[in-house]
Amino acid sequence: MMSIRDLERCYGILGLKFGASLEEVNRAYKDLVLIWHPDRVPKGNPRLVEQAEEKMKELNYARDRLRDRSNEQANFTKTNQTTQGTRSESEPRSQSRRHYYQPYPRPHQHYQESSSHAKETPRYSASSGQTASSGQTASSGQTAKSQSTQHSKPPEQPPRSASTFNQSDYARYQTYRQAAASQAASYQATSSQVSQSASTHPPVTKPSAPPKPEPPPRAVYEPPVWRSPHPDMSGTNFSGANLAERDLSQRNLSNSNLSNANLSDAFMHGVNLSGANLQQANLFRANLLQANLRQANLKDANLIGADLSGADLSGADLRGAKVSAGDRVMVKLTGAILTGAILPDGRIYS
Repeated sequence: MMSIRDLERCYGILGLKFGASLEEVNRAYKDLVLIWHPDRVPKGNPRLVEQAEEKMKELNYARDRLRDRSNEQANFTKTNQTTQGTRSESEPRSQSRRHYYQPYPRPHQHYQESSSHAKETPRYSASSGQTASSGQTASSGQTAKSQSTQHSKPPEQPPRSASTFNQSDYARYQTYRQAAASQAASYQATSSQVSQSASTHPPVTKPSAPPKPEPPPRAVYEPPVWRSPHPDMSGTNFSGANLAERDLSQRNLSNSNLSNANLSDAFMHGVNLSGANLQQANLFRANLLQANLRQANLKDANLIGADLSGADLSGADLRGAKVSAGDRVMVKLTGAILTGAILPDGRIYS
């Protein structure tokens, strides 16, 4: 199972958005193979050959992983549909075997039924004459027992009156009242003494704490200003220069003259070419990732195989530039900004 980070990396290698279809993956793979295949790289430059081989490994890895994931999703969907169909067919059979809950009889209900059964049936299965005689004997015995109980019950005694209390109880009550009265008087005397002493003696005031020292002012954080380690080459004249396979990344070449310059396979990641003159320049397979090409002159430039992903081409002039081979566009423009740019056919991009 691929992670989300691995999926994003595979789509990024192919220059696609997350969630692209398998058809788009195959199309992007074919376009990039035409650019990065080792057979298209000059054999005399081992660094470029090694770079092309590494790029092909990444492309093959991304294409294979995304293809496997697409096949897994198709198999998973097919399995779910088959499982749902089997479940719908087996539903009537499972419904016929359904058992319903039947509660057990409650104990008090069993007791009521047994007691009512005992009342309805006589204890003995003798004749009616014997049953009647036994009933008379029982009634006579109960009468005798009630009479004997009445004669054996002792007579009730009259309630005790207040005059029957002895003198010791009264003396104990008087002692309790005297102790309570003396305790209340002592409490009142103590409270009055406390109030008098509080009025004569002034309240004790605590010494005020010394003022806290003010904290030193905090230093304002200033983010470091990024400065390019390379020298400033803005406005330099490189007309007709051979800069093939040069590393010009993060350089400042704004307003420079690069007309008819050979920049094939040059590495210009994040280069500043705003306002530069690149008319009829050879930018075959140049890496211009996130480059600044605002208001740049790219008339009749060769851009086949160039990578302009994330580049800013606002207001750039691309009239007559070579960007396609037949009907297929051979320039990578993923995330590029083309606001106000003049396209190769003369239309202004909006």
